[in-house]
Amino acid sequence: MRNPLIYGLLRLTYIWSIGLFLSCSLIFQGVLGNQHDTPDIPLEIDLKAPWETHPFVLDVLEAIAAENPQAYFTTVSAFATVLEERSSENLGQLTDKETHDFLLEHALKTNSLTEEQIAYVELSLASHRYSALIEAQYQYFKIWSGAEVQRAASAENCENVFVYNNEVSCDTDTVFALKTVTKADNSNIELLPTDRLIGARKDAPIAVLYADLESESFGIFHTHLISAALQGKIQYILRYKPLVRPHKSERETLTGYGVELNLKRTDYLVIDDRSTKKDDKNEQTGEPSQYEQLREATSKAALDKNDIPMLGYKAANYVLSSDNPTEALINVTLDFPKYAKIVSQLESEKGVAKDVLFNTENRILGSGQNAILINGAPAFTNNESPFDLLDALDRERTHIKKLMEFGFEPSIAADLIMKNLVGDALDESPLQRYDYRTESLIWLNDIEKDPRFSSWSTDINELLEPLESPGQLHPIRHNINSLVFALDITDPAFLNTFIQSTSLVSRGIPIQLGIIPLVVDDTTEEIAKHLYYLYKYAVSANPKALQTYLSHLLSQVEAVQAFRSALQVDTVTFETILSDLSGSGVQSAIDQTKQWMSDFDVEKSSSMLTFANGVLMNNVKNILMEASFVFSRDLQEIRKLIASGSYTYNAKSGDEILRDRLISGGLKRRNAIINPPEGSPAAYVDITEFEKAFEEAGLSVPSINSVRNQASDSYTTVWLLGDLDNDNTLQQLLELFKFMDSQETQGFNLRVKVVPTSENPGESGKGSNLVSLLNNMNEMSETERVDAIRQFLHPYDSENLQKVFNMASHYGSKLEGRKIIEKFTTALKSYPTFSNGLHVIFAGRHLDIPSETYLTDIDLEMLFAMEQKRIGSIVSQSKEYIKSEG
Repeated sequence: MRNPLIYGLLRLTYIWSIGLFLSCSLIFQGVLGNQHDTPDIPLEIDLKAPWETHPFVLDVLEAIAAENPQAYFTTVSAFATVLEERSSENLGQLTDKETHDFLLEHALKTNSLTEEQIAYVELSLASHRYSALIEAQYQYFKIWSGAEVQRAASAENCENVFVYNNEVSCDTDTVFALKTVTKADNSNIELLPTDRLIGARKDAPIAVLYADLESESFGIFHTHLISAALQGKIQYILRYKPLVRPHKSERETLTGYGVELNLKRTDYLVIDDRSTKKDDKNEQTGEPSQYEQLREATSKAALDKNDIPMLGYKAANYVLSSDNPTEALINVTLDFPKYAKIVSQLESEKGVAKDVLFNTENRILGSGQNAILINGAPAFTNNESPFDLLDALDRERTHIKKLMEFGFEPSIAADLIMKNLVGDALDESPLQRYDYRTESLIWLNDIEKDPRFSSWSTDINELLEPLESPGQLHPIRHNINSLVFALDITDPAFLNTFIQSTSLVSRGIPIQLGIIPLVVDDTTEEIAKHLYYLYKYAVSANPKALQTYLSHLLSQVEAVQAFRSALQVDTVTFETILSDLSGSGVQSAIDQTKQWMSDFDVEKSSSMLTFANGVLMNNVKNILMEASFVFSRDLQEIRKLIASGSYTYNAKSGDEILRDRLISGGLKRRNAIINPPEGSPAAYVDITEFEKAFEEAGLSVPSINSVRNQASDSYTTVWLLGDLDNDNTLQQLLELFKFMDSQETQGFNLRVKVVPTSENPGESGKGSNLVSLLNNMNEMSETERVDAIRQFLHPYDSENLQKVFNMASHYGSKLEGRKIIEKFTTALKSYPTFSNGLHVIFAGRHLDIPSETYLTDIDLEMLFAMEQKRIGSIVSQSKEYIKSEG
């Protein structure tokens, strides 16, 4: 991994898997454009959005606001002013270029943006990044703005629609004499995620302007409304209104999208068939056509088959040794046929092979994977979209900004991130594994007993031998690598991946396959009984019994008939077996399956869990490739165990096989909210943003602290955001207090902060008394405070909760609690993700709790252990770095 491309404080590093240059060529063409001379007849892909183009000024405003939200209204005001000046001088509208130059120059002059931020604005404009967001505002206006607004907008010469004090108007005169409102009623104004609210008073009435920013009357509306907002008379929201055009405009061109081309014949790799001419002669001159000339040229430059195995390494060497590696990478990926012969004639460089080995052994990249890293962080997760790249850039810039707030210089902040303290800390810890073993687990093959592998060595020391290429598996007769599927056999949506995996068995790949048949109804329970009976009692006599049964099921054969075919017994014996299925240990396995499903949080339907060596995989199309990455990573750990003498194996001595050694110590239960599959990133939030919003609203977040452990002055903080009139939220609160009690006995200081919200804040429910109690807890004596907490903690039931409500009446009223809830609900409208539903934030990690669900105190203990481990590793790495750097 070398030659990072450095831009400002962001380091972009391209990592590619050897041999995959061709697969990324179209992606680079879509993002970076064609770097070569345009052919006579170019291949053009022009994707159009279903909506028409927007005024360019909106794209610029949104891009500027994304860099500096405070610059939005000042930039709008500057634009309105220049439009009024041009109108008075009859100069007409600004061109797109004039709009671009004026607004960006204004942002620089007013110090709203830096030169670096201007570069990111340009990047957003080039990709039409905010086009969909603007169209969303247009769609809201058309569908949800209300009948009165639509009626006003349909009137002749109505360029802008003004909504204030339950009145709607298109007349600019209405803003000259705004009615003063003593008490604002903003209940009919729905705040949108895209809204920007400006006003000196938070309790002032809200005025909404649906505007065409390029219209003549916009400047009049905006100038007076922004002035009234700054004087504290109103709060002002500017929303975009679709343009009224006499005819349809051109549709928006989409950027950031591409086309994937899978080539089935390698002839296409060396032939440019973009010419539309079918014949080999030029019609006018009779000379050989461009196609014929190219075919002749490429035939002379044909590759020798001996060049192909090392071609990927040589291509990497060509790129890395170039004076401009980025340009070389683009050239090779966009026009591989042109460079293939040149690349094949290069000498192989050992450094490239070393880099490949380093990337594999250090878990940077697995076989068959490509990546773009920004400051060491992957730019893409599951979808390789250029917009993911922009999002990743934003995240990294935010991290740098946060470090700068602690006093670090920008370059040092970037270096700290490039040191990848977080990544190193997490990477040093092993993959999260699950001990999935259960009585109902059925193995479909056995590497140690399969006669096809009888010629393979049983010496585990052969695992220390190098492989010919990354991603291969050693031909050794041991059960080491495994894939286990927990699935509903009857659901065709999950069978494709399973069928692909079973093909590995037939091809003799040394991977052990297992299934845990999920029981979701009577049909799946019947199939599970059949499978377990075959595995337990029939496979020894007929090794192919399981495969026969499964193949019949996949061929739509009835389960009972498939069972009989697999057993190969007479009718009397078969009837006896059917009647005995509830015994013979089969029913016990079914009960174990149901318990396993509960322990591993498997839903009743639409679920499949796949474990690669105990690591939970994402259910994606390339699951086998992802599993191979786990196998490659585990090989390094296994080699360390063998080389150090920590692991030996003797079957006669009953030594633990490597397959089980890998998963031993793994989690034996799972909560889907807490434990997402490998590769699904957990969500983290910056709590300081919440605290700032609450502080601006004059709110103090109610909190409950555990009885303090004097040996430590630090607290772990858990946030609960939800409707306390909802029984599910109350149950989650009780579980948090149970968890607090358990942690207190272990010497941990825990603080629970409660942010009450409500779907109907005007209504007074049981949560109002509870909020009053929490809000006034600081006014209690220490004895009263602890007593109130204990009332929550024991015995954790609704009757006890009622005692708390009664206690609350001594410290506050329902009216007081309702007002607090209303204020919190209003403050959270700026954060639509958290404004409704139930949310738990644990040490910065955000968990969105589905309805009718909550985290038990046992779940919270598991979450606490995971996050403590994560934070501890990061702190340890940071201390080591600071110590080494002096």
